[in-house]
Amino acid sequence: MKKLLGLISFLAVLNAGFVNTETGWEYQQSTFQGFYMLASTQVDGIEVESEDVIGAFKNGECVGWVYASPEGFTTVPLMGNDGGFPNYMNNGDTADLFIYDATHQSILPLNISGTSYDSDGDFVDDVFGSLPGWANNEIFILNGNTIANNTFGCSELDACNYDE
Repeated sequence: MKKLLGLISFLAVLNAGFVNTETGWEYQQSTFQGFYMLASTQVDGIEVESEDVIGAFKNGECVGWVYASPEGFTTVPLMGNDGGFPNYMNNGDTADLFIYDATHQSILPLNISGTSYDSDGDFVDDVFGSLPGWANNEIFILNGNTIANNTFGCSELDACNYDE
């Protein structure tokens, strides 16, 4: 009986996921991992707050999330397909990044058009406005500003309450 309980406990630890209570985003830790380091992230022109959450998704499935760092260089984990997670990142895949803005309790896509990174290791940024393709054990540093904006009021031009 002790061995059975030990086995069940061991399997429960292996299948433990990381769940964000504010968003419901969840991912399982994989043995294949890559990371995007975001130099600066802003929502509505203001640097992120520590309660904000940045998530990475592949085809709508969460592959990693982390609380944002107002000091900069938020490191977003992206889990890869190690054989146990076929819907996770594969070499060359790019993720979709979203931010949960705790101030307004909204989930927004992150715009990376103001970022750049060094793709060839010469310490000079040479790719602008796009995410690098995922690779196992890689850390990609995205210089510049990653931004998101809330849209307040009505945004339909033909609506009678437009921009209220």
